[in-house]
Amino acid sequence: MSTIVIAGEAIEALRIDELSSDNSSDLSGVSFPVMRDGQTGRTDGGAIKDYVREEMIDLVPELQAGSIAVTNEDGTSREEKTLAELGDILGAAVWTSGQYRTLRARGRDTYCILDAPGNPDPTGGNLSTTALQAMTAEANAGKGVKLDLLYGNYRIDTGLKFTKPVEIVGRGRGYWHPKPPSAGDGVSSEAPTQIILTGTGPKAYTVHGISSMLVSGGVVTNPSASLGNDSAYRLSSFETAVATAAGRSRKAFSAGLWFAPGAAGSRLSGLRIIPDGGGVNGLDKYITAGLATDAWAADWDVGLVIEMANQMLIKDVESVGHFRMMGELLLAIPANPADSAIPAMWGIAHENVQTAGFRATEIRGADAFRCVTVGADYIEVPWADDHPFDPSAFSYIGYGTGLFTLVGSTTFTGISKVGSNLRLTGVVSAGSISVGNHIYARRFGGGTSHVTWDNNCKFAGMQHQSGNVCHSSALGANAMPSPGAAFVASGWRMTELEIYGAIQTIEEVAIHVHALSGSRIIVQDEGSGPKPSRIITSLGEADNARVANPAGRTQYCFIDGIRGMKNDTGIDTRPVLDNAAASSAYPSDTGLFALASNMEVPSMEFTKADGSRSFYFDRTNLWNSHSAHNLPSVDNTYDDGSTSFRKRSDFARQQFFGTGQASLTGGAGTPIGSVGGNRGTVYVDESTGKVYVKPTSTGNSDWRELPQILTGSTTWDPASLADGAGASYNVTVTGAVLGDYCIPSFSLNTQAMILTAHVTSADTVTVRLQNETGSTIDLASGTLRVAVFKQ
Repeated sequence: MSTIVIAGEAIEALRIDELSSDNSSDLSGVSFPVMRDGQTGRTDGGAIKDYVREEMIDLVPELQAGSIAVTNEDGTSREEKTLAELGDILGAAVWTSGQYRTLRARGRDTYCILDAPGNPDPTGGNLSTTALQAMTAEANAGKGVKLDLLYGNYRIDTGLKFTKPVEIVGRGRGYWHPKPPSAGDGVSSEAPTQIILTGTGPKAYTVHGISSMLVSGGVVTNPSASLGNDSAYRLSSFETAVATAAGRSRKAFSAGLWFAPGAAGSRLSGLRIIPDGGGVNGLDKYITAGLATDAWAADWDVGLVIEMANQMLIKDVESVGHFRMMGELLLAIPANPADSAIPAMWGIAHENVQTAGFRATEIRGADAFRCVTVGADYIEVPWADDHPFDPSAFSYIGYGTGLFTLVGSTTFTGISKVGSNLRLTGVVSAGSISVGNHIYARRFGGGTSHVTWDNNCKFAGMQHQSGNVCHSSALGANAMPSPGAAFVASGWRMTELEIYGAIQTIEEVAIHVHALSGSRIIVQDEGSGPKPSRIITSLGEADNARVANPAGRTQYCFIDGIRGMKNDTGIDTRPVLDNAAASSAYPSDTGLFALASNMEVPSMEFTKADGSRSFYFDRTNLWNSHSAHNLPSVDNTYDDGSTSFRKRSDFARQQFFGTGQASLTGGAGTPIGSVGGNRGTVYVDESTGKVYVKPTSTGNSDWRELPQILTGSTTWDPASLADGAGASYNVTVTGAVLGDYCIPSFSLNTQAMILTAHVTSADTVTVRLQNETGSTIDLASGTLRVAVFKQ
């Protein structure tokens, strides 16, 4: 066994030098005694590092079980140090591979998973939890270590939380296709580097201040439920629902990788995070057909969590699979309400990233409730069984008018349910809050700014290996409670999201956004579910419960690959305003730029630049209205005095009525014998102006022509008429011609006298009043009216 003897003075000097960030301790020119294998000599201090970093590294395999003798200047024995102890003296470490790293070397070096303790197993046959935890600890020591995950499958049964900046590098992501193998194209491939979350993930995390937003549009009834467990579209809630105000608690959940606010600036690339689906690569349940009774993959809630970790780069990463909540969660507030120093989640970039789960990606900020009552020392907001107000967890609330800046903050001491409201009691200075103000469960921090998805990003739903969507009643106890959207965003100050990529909708819902403003969502829709994809947007501003942001409208642009996009809540294209002046963010555009082919919406509203209504359509309530010209009458002209540059648009020739069956259509020539239609369909002959209605839903020959009616009226005081006498009077009816049918009427009781009418010349109808009653009758002055039916 080799032995190195280094003078203690050299070690101390070297330790000082290694800890000096500016190299202020210069060992060059100072010699120290060094002995190796009995050979003594003196070595310049500058070369001591060579012994540590080169000679000792060469000898590490021999010294693993040995020791290093540290002597005094005179060569007398001072003490013996093991290799690990010497590493402690020098501020260094020895990795399990035998690599020896000083403090500075570790600061600029890479920590390979094969150097970590715990026998990491790239084959996927055993747990690598200990190794990954050791690497996480190195990163959280704040030394800027790059964690290198080599090719392989690394199983872990607990989450990894990063609190300091770190760079995690794998060898690449794979190909993920969410369709089940029963569909014939479940061809997901193994990724070069996979972190496989196995078993039941420990539910170690909670988030304060995020609910389903039930009372402000976060839960929307599904208008076409058919699969058993799809009664509503809903935002995720991180609060435990209870029937009374007592017993509030956060809903604990598990997560694979968590980046805390202190991990800002981290980089994650080249790997897949996936719940264990069986097999050495964790993919069995994703690529092998199963039965409806088969269990899902390993029980994990979230794959990747970004908690206010600004300036992160996520590149070539997949967080996919059977995640019970979502593949990726971005928290636009710190999970702990006591962490209040971070103003917003800013500058997080995604490139070539794919997420999948019950919800693929969800971005959530602080909830906002509208104040409905103010008392001497209390306020009330609408009751929700999962509301986030809990003085035992956080006694502060913020209040404002919907702008990004709060009007103020205060404290409360208790909560109670009063009728249909939640009462916050013990509110300090409650009088400073007004009815209509927004009440926030958080008072500082929150929101988003310049969070992007670019370069081939994709959001995918979750599908059971049996081929059923995850909320299908066919799954029995395996079924999820409701549909889950591919992309979800909701919360106070949620703005400036930029999304360019694709959406693979499995659960029918492509996007569910609530109170999102000033963002761009431009995606290719690749719906794969049993129904057309759906968008759920915020409810109309007129809804008193609606809580909005002031930063301008959100642009939705879909390239619809399945030609069936639906919007189940309508598209509100007004400036997203709340107790504020008109926004200048998008002053003239409608906010609705390009939509899917054959897109269906139950309601749509267009407004002018000042926010006033220009045109409104509501299929559900069966009415349309407009208060101003909406679209230019010719190309390349302005409308409504704005500076927009929209071209003339032609309305479609076919407009469906409320039931979606009968329609209004038209064409040149009669429809009889050439045009079919459902019962109630109306057809306009554009060449003659005639109108036809369809009394049945079969054939094309039973159209009924509707009469065109002309009217005219005048004042007439008929003379006294003896029995057998009569009087005539002319009424002007523009458009009347000889041969048209005429029906007269008089505004007084004609007392059984006969009233007739006929066209005597163009535009003139002569009315005749004939007395055949047997007595003289003198009528007073009245209004004579004529209806002419065109032939």
